[in-house]
Amino acid sequence: MTTVHIMAGFRNYTENFIKMINDEFDSKDHHFLIYNNQASIKGENVTDISGMGYFKWSSISDDHLRKADKIVLHGIFHDNWPLYFFFRKDLLKKTIWSIWGGDLY
Repeated sequence: MTTVHIMAGFRNYTENFIKMINDEFDSKDHHFLIYNNQASIKGENVTDISGMGYFKWSSISDDHLRKADKIVLHGIFHDNWPLYFFFRKDLLKKTIWSIWGGDLY
C-alpha cells in the first residue's frame, strides 16, 4: 500500500516526520510531496515541488497521487491545493486532511 504525504517543508516538523516514517515503515510505501521547502529537504522518497508553476507541480503530483492508495494532506498552506482537489474529485475518496492550527484561521 502506497501513501503520499503532501506537506510544507517546515524545518523541524517535516524533517522529523519524514525521518520517523522512514525509520518505522518501509520507505517504499511512503512518498512525500514537499512544497514551500524552507529546509531544502531531500530524500529518495521526497519530491520537492517548491517554486514550480501550478501546471508543472500538478502534473508531477498527478503521477504520484493517481498511483497512491492513500493521500495525506498535512495542512493546507498553499492556495492551489483546494483548487487542485476541486478539479480532481476522484482523488478525494482516498484523501485524509490532517488539520493544522493554521488551517483554522
